[in-house]
Amino acid sequence: MSAIWISFFSLVSICAPALGGNLVDATGASLRISSPPQRVVTLMPAITEFTVDLLGPLERKRLVAAVDFPGHQVEGTKALGPYHRFNLESVVAAKPDLVLASKGGNSKESVLALKRLGLQVFVVDPRDLSGVFRSLSLIAQVLHKSEKGALLISKMKRDLEALRVQLGANPKKVAVQLGDHPFVVAGGGTLIQELLQWVGVKNIFSDLKGYPRVSVETLLKRSPDKLVVMRMGEKGGVVRKSVQKWKKLISGPRRVVIFSDDNLLRPSPSMVPALKKLKELIDE
Repeated sequence: MSAIWISFFSLVSICAPALGGNLVDATGASLRISSPPQRVVTLMPAITEFTVDLLGPLERKRLVAAVDFPGHQVEGTKALGPYHRFNLESVVAAKPDLVLASKGGNSKESVLALKRLGLQVFVVDPRDLSGVFRSLSLIAQVLHKSEKGALLISKMKRDLEALRVQLGANPKKVAVQLGDHPFVVAGGGTLIQELLQWVGVKNIFSDLKGYPRVSVETLLKRSPDKLVVMRMGEKGGVVRKSVQKWKKLISGPRRVVIFSDDNLLRPSPSMVPALKKLKELIDE
């Protein structure tokens, strides 16, 4: 591993900044939790996944409620609905002593509403790789699971490093579709962009920030080697219809492909094996 990447991984391993022993979250709010929280609520699937990993089977009952986690709903937890419109009343009814939220995934209004209701909310911001590691470290600390968190994060970094490929002179050019109506792609400054670059793949929309809407003409003009259509929880028929449309416009074998593993979009340890599958799909 190069000195640059050793430095990168060292930086993101640093513990969260503290104010007088308090942990500081992604909004700048400080929080002191002197004892392990016993009634935890999670408001993003990625946060739920890491919380479950940290608590393990013996302490999983500490997680009392969570937003919908397609295909991975945690047994014994109260379902709160989707992360972007979770039920506030259900969160309050769960009587949590800690609510874990995401700055980018949960609305600011909802988080503020929970705080006004007297709940203790801690917000993380896993918008890029450094943010992912920082967020996971924060979650581990706030749950009083720092040692186990460090082990899980270390494994995730090793697995990710094993996939790293330098961007060559003629990399594969890819577009990642996240929506069809309207047509939305992953642009620059996103976690997907960073993951693509990590495995030596060029995102043809890296010059457009965030998740822009683009025209069919723009996509065809940029001529990707592969158009990756993310399933995004859509029904198979809906996705296949989108793919069939693109195959009429983009000729060539395996240039339009469906990627069904939404773990790629989840800033958690499960995104690493999903990234490996995506790289294999792109290389076919």
